[in-house]
Amino acid sequence: MSETEKTNSKSNGRNDSTLFSQLLKAFCGTPEYIAPELLESQGYTKTYQRILTDPLSFPLDISSEAKSVMTGLLQRDPAKRLGANGGEEIKKHPFFSKYIDWNWYVFCLAYWRQL
Repeated sequence: MSETEKTNSKSNGRNDSTLFSQLLKAFCGTPEYIAPELLESQGYTKTYQRILTDPLSFPLDISSEAKSVMTGLLQRDPAKRLGANGGEEIKKHPFFSKYIDWNWYVFCLAYWRQL
């Protein structure tokens, strides 16, 4: 440990492992994009509680496939979330299987990697 690290550690009364432990419990970002399981153990504001409890709402003109994929990806229970059983589950969802030719995508990706 350098002299600066020793001084900082002494001056704030914490050691590095305590600080690291606290950093692991912290998160940064927009509340709307934080996974619910990260919020459940936190005592945060009404905004965070709404993320955990409020129903999802969508514009009236959204397609049923888009609504379905977003509902699946935003499932609050990680075990029930779309993709919890692997990426194939997401690829097979009607939203993606209808609009994306995965074989073509893999072919193009392989081609571009060779360039």
